[in-house]
Amino acid sequence: ACEKPDDYEARANLMRTSRWAINGFLACGLTSLWPVHAMEHQLSAVYDVTHGHGLAVLPPVWMRYVLNDGNVGPFGSFH
Repeated sequence: ACEKPDDYEARANLMRTSRWAINGFLACGLTSLWPVHAMEHQLSAVYDVTHGHGLAVLPPVWMRYVLNDGNVGPFGSFH
């Protein structure tokens, strides 16, 4: 889509995958242990960092803050 902006199929596929990624449909029926994503939106709004950079920095700090013996199991499943 970036290399051929006039390619309708490439642009449609990009929009379709973006919609699936952002609308939460893929997480239907799952309990989320990932509040970091919503936290990052606020971080990037205040400090003018990109979403990707914020997500690269925030999760390790958040995980150290919340990790304990009672929740180590769910954290171990993030392979």
